[in-house]
Amino acid sequence: MLQINVIREKATEAEVIVKGITQDIQRLDVAKRNLTGAIQTAERWGMLSTSHVSPDFSQVGARADGQKTLILN
Repeated sequence: MLQINVIREKATEAEVIVKGITQDIQRLDVAKRNLTGAIQTAERWGMLSTSHVSPDFSQVGARADGQKTLILN
């Protein structure tokens, strides 16, 4: 009976450790998602801001379509 209690205690301790690790992983996943979104936003902002550099009017339509795609995604 003593061995069963020892096993239960160790199982409870292991469960607490696993729960803590899982919570840490979830926080890191959220941080990664936020960082990825921020990087994508910065890249899109850079694309939008540099797309107006040359006044070549033959490409204005294509750039507008590209900007619309960047904004909507």
